[in-house]
Amino acid sequence: MKELFSNIGYTFKDSSLVESALTHKSFSSSNNERLEFLGDAVVGLILGQLLMGGFSEACEGKLSRWR
Repeated sequence: MKELFSNIGYTFKDSSLVESALTHKSFSSSNNERLEFLGDAVVGLILGQLLMGGFSEACEGKLSRWR
């Protein structure tokens, strides 16, 4: 983790969260699936808002495919 923090120029307060976020479920039962679930929802919300604002004439089906 020290090398990662050094490379990105940032040190996280709780490095265990970074380790969890970077661990694939096939490697350990301690992984990031719950964070991934939440992150996907946040990204979907942001994309939905951007698409609705940028393509006000597009129908729901098209917006869903783009998202």
